[in-house]
Amino acid sequence: MPKQKHNFRMHSRDKEVLKTMARTGYITQAQATSYIGVGKDRLDTLEKQGLAKREHYILEGKQSYAFRLTNTGREWVKQNDATINHFYRPASVPHDLQLTEILLSKFSPEQRQFVLTERDIQKEYQWDAKYDKRQMSPPDMVIKEHYITIGQEVVFVPMQVIEITTDNYGNAEREMKETFIREIMLIEKVEEVLTYVKTRF
Repeated sequence: MPKQKHNFRMHSRDKEVLKTMARTGYITQAQATSYIGVGKDRLDTLEKQGLAKREHYILEGKQSYAFRLTNTGREWVKQNDATINHFYRPASVPHDLQLTEILLSKFSPEQRQFVLTERDIQKEYQWDAKYDKRQMSPPDMVIKEHYITIGQEVVFVPMQVIEITTDNYGNAEREMKETFIREIMLIEKVEEVLTYVKTRF
C-alpha cells in the first residue's frame, strides 16, 4: 500500500466516508457533509492522501462529480474494517448515489453493518449467475432483519429490500428482481419487503 503523507490522522468520520464508498460505490460532497459531517476540505485531504478520487459525470446536461475509493482506499478498508466483506460493483454514478442516499439517510452507522449490496447478496444466498440460468438477478440492497435500541426499548426491524430504478427500468427488470426474491431469498410476499426507489441524481 502506498504510504500516506506525514501529519495525516484518520478520524472516525473519515472511516465512515471510506466505508460508505466501499458499500455503495460513490458519495457526493453534499452527502458526506449532511450525513457524516465531512466537508469539502476533508474530502480534498482524503483525495490528496490517495484514498479517494473524484469522478465527473453528466446529469441532465450538467457536469457534477462524486468521490469513489482508489485502490489505496480499498486496501485501507480491507485491512481496517471487518464489516466490509465485498466491495460494491459500480452500476452508474446516478444509480449508485441513490443507493448512498438511502444508506446514509435511512440507517444509522450501527444499522449499516446489516446492509447487503449485490455481491454480498450473492454470497449470502450462495447464488451465482454462471450456474443458474433462470431469468433473475439480485436486488440492489437488502437490509437484514435486526434489533436496535431506542431509549430503553429494544425494537425489531424487519428485512427490507430496495431496488433503484431509472427512466429505462421496465417490467422485465422488475420481474427478474422479484423472481430472485421469491425463488432464492424464499420470500413469497415480495410486496411486503420490496421497495422501488427512482434515482433523483
